[in-house]
Amino acid sequence: MDDQAPPDTAPTDPPPVSTPVTSPENTASAQGAANLIDPKLKARAVKRLQGIIRGNGIKVDDVSLETCDATVYPFAARCFVKLVPQYGVRTEPGMNKKAELVATADVFNMALQNSVIDARTEPVKRKEIVDFLFQRPDKGFGMKDQTVSFHTLTRDFVMHEGCITCSKIGKVQCQKCTATGVLTCATCQGRKQINCPQCRGSGKTPGSAQQNSCTKCHGDGKVRCTECAGRGQNKCPICAASGTLKCVKCAGSGWLSHLAHVQMEARLHFDFDRQAMPVEIEKMVEAFGARLVERGDIEVMLHPQPATKEDILRDAKAQNEPEDTIFIDYMAKVPFGPVQFRLRDRVIPATLFGYHGKLIEAPSFLDDLTRKGQEALADAANGVGNVADKIRRAAKYRLLCDVILQAAGKARQRQAIDILTNRYPTGISADRLLSLLINADKALKIITRKPRSYGLAAGVFIFAGLTALYYLLGGRIALGGQGLPEAALAIFDVLVIVCGTAFTTLLAQIFAIMAQKKAIAGLAPPELMGKSMPKPGKTAWWALGLTVAVWFSMIAAILAFAPALAPYWAQHLLALIAA
Repeated sequence: MDDQAPPDTAPTDPPPVSTPVTSPENTASAQGAANLIDPKLKARAVKRLQGIIRGNGIKVDDVSLETCDATVYPFAARCFVKLVPQYGVRTEPGMNKKAELVATADVFNMALQNSVIDARTEPVKRKEIVDFLFQRPDKGFGMKDQTVSFHTLTRDFVMHEGCITCSKIGKVQCQKCTATGVLTCATCQGRKQINCPQCRGSGKTPGSAQQNSCTKCHGDGKVRCTECAGRGQNKCPICAASGTLKCVKCAGSGWLSHLAHVQMEARLHFDFDRQAMPVEIEKMVEAFGARLVERGDIEVMLHPQPATKEDILRDAKAQNEPEDTIFIDYMAKVPFGPVQFRLRDRVIPATLFGYHGKLIEAPSFLDDLTRKGQEALADAANGVGNVADKIRRAAKYRLLCDVILQAAGKARQRQAIDILTNRYPTGISADRLLSLLINADKALKIITRKPRSYGLAAGVFIFAGLTALYYLLGGRIALGGQGLPEAALAIFDVLVIVCGTAFTTLLAQIFAIMAQKKAIAGLAPPELMGKSMPKPGKTAWWALGLTVAVWFSMIAAILAFAPALAPYWAQHLLALIAA
């Protein structure tokens, strides 16, 4: 159980996912005459197209379904669930009795293999796996090279081993006292007596001229050791005089438990029957299978699961199901085919896909319907005529209004394109939407160009006044009078530039916001208008350049006309230049 990978007996990989999955039912249904779509789906397709063209130069009542030759294509699909046990091993002291007991590593490897077989062949466990995947939003459909874990199939195994350190006794000899339980007295070295502390071993009374015997040791020069009470030994404090200690490795139990936490993982692959299926459906399922099921474009049903172990084994043998893999078979169906809509006197061909009536491969009819608005927006982008008026004329078309609001918002260009393509999935290309978004951005920049200039001028003027107040009217000197060192004042000089740049940029942005909101007022609810924010662009660099220019001009003027008020570093710099 020391390895942390599945044993060599683990089953092989599942069959290649490119193998076609077929069934008699599917073949028969696919070759049938026609699977007519539900009239509700036709109405849904009309409603979807009406939603796209609403507000774009034509009334929704002028949209109708001319013809519909779409059919429902049923097809079989299969998810390959390859079961792979993953485990990690740890050792703990004592004899763990909660986990499943295995005698040897070989038995553990066999248990791993059996856990895969049981998960595949036991009806309850197999149903848990199938239900877990089918209850996902994508129903396990279209899953490719993904891994999932089944926590309900988690198992814990344990193998007991006698502790070698203590020979399964749970105790080891005390190394301090060599298992005797006593230690030689460190004071008397086992002699049980020590020199008399009063006469220092002489036996005579210290300082006596008659050389009288010591009253403490009575002339012997030795007294009983007080440390060991004359025994010459002391109890071992490490083992409490027992001579043994509890084995640390097994915590005194005499046993070790090698625990393996086994988690069942599944590596998922997917394939489907491509026979009698249009190439367009094949490409859509191949690229977006899971997403199409989540959105309800494809309807998926699960084949009935075998109820008993015997049925499972029989079906597995009939389908050549590997010993480590579960086949989950689906019956799927998707509406697909050509449709034609009438927009007043014009017929629009398209392709219907999915149960939500998604329209694909339609011509760029929105491009034609909004042509006049696009021309007005292009003129606004080029600064032709009254730009604000041109923007408003373009915004009469809902498509162009959405484009303008996206350009005015805080979203990045790519994010804005994603929003627009989701809102207008057909009738106009993504490249055309990008071109319109660029034109809208240019037009809004022209609208805000003059207000930004006014804001920059106002910000620089206010900054110049505040800078004069700081340097000429004693603001900097007052800070120096508070005890601030010259180095701190120099930092304040730099902060003056930073704050001036930020203030000037902010003022220019405020002027730009006011102009932009005035230009697009009424195009969106107030809560959406609040999210619009012109991008700073080069405004911040202009603000920085102007602020630095004003600041240096101020310092130069102070050095020329009032050098006593100039910062020390400026005076020093001037002296270096003069030298």
